[in-house]
Amino acid sequence: MPVRSMGEETMTTSAWERKLQSLEAEFPQWEKTKDIVDQLIDLMLNYRQSGHPGGSRSKVHALLSLLLSGSMRFDLRHPDKTFNDRFVLIAGHTIPLVYAVLATLHESLRLRHAETGDTRFAVANPERWQLTWEDLLLLRRNKGLPGHAEFEGKTLFVRFNTGPSGHGFPPAVGMALALKRSGAEGVRVFAMEGEGGATAGAAHESMNSAWGLGLDNLHLLLDWNDYGIDTRPASSVVYGCAAPVGAATAQSRAQSGALPAAPSSRRSRSPIPRSARPSSGSARARGAATASTTPPPTARRTR
Repeated sequence: MPVRSMGEETMTTSAWERKLQSLEAEFPQWEKTKDIVDQLIDLMLNYRQSGHPGGSRSKVHALLSLLLSGSMRFDLRHPDKTFNDRFVLIAGHTIPLVYAVLATLHESLRLRHAETGDTRFAVANPERWQLTWEDLLLLRRNKGLPGHAEFEGKTLFVRFNTGPSGHGFPPAVGMALALKRSGAEGVRVFAMEGEGGATAGAAHESMNSAWGLGLDNLHLLLDWNDYGIDTRPASSVVYGCAAPVGAATAQSRAQSGALPAAPSSRRSRSPIPRSARPSSGSARARGAATASTTPPPTARRTR
């Protein structure tokens, strides 16, 4: 029977299935929590008129499942605990996701502690560690929450300062290696990124290094939402293929209006907007058309 590694623990496939079944009754509450987090992301970004909503919202299910299932061992009341699992938000510009999740979970602790007085729901040093919905109003403002992930104070949940796509891949690998070499293999590193950020060279190098070093304490959560700033979905691009494997998917999305129709090949797509091109009757136009459709000699491909 196949076995999956979880740091110091191992779980068989049947054990995973039993764990999943035991959690299914909680899924409706998780979905409501997701809706609250989504709304908080929208509210803080609209209030500030700045930030990255797409990548933040598309990762909500993954982060909530990671925390609420207990898969990641992290004490919200004591984020400074030495043996908390580590979380690296590889694309730090999607930090509104973490802010909204922390605000939602901390608000539940704050309300329960106020209602019951039970110290189990009290956050140690709340002025320093507890991020609440009031903090969301100061997103990207002076002395407020930063626009990219920073490892300090109320955002001690993230364990590395990150920003651009792919930025956090190398430190996540280094962190997992340090924990493994120090004998703290039971402390796991969870790193989250979107499929767009996985195209960076550092992402491939980091994953190859993690594999070669046997870092089974490193877990990568890939948010494959198939949307980005490009006109085609990432699933339509496959390294080494002459034609996009996902062309049918891209075409169906283009027909539905989700994306503009993709060109039949990269070579036939002119980088010059049609409105800016000279008339087709001129020699300059014929030269431009030739340049846009005919590849240069191999020896001249210097880009």
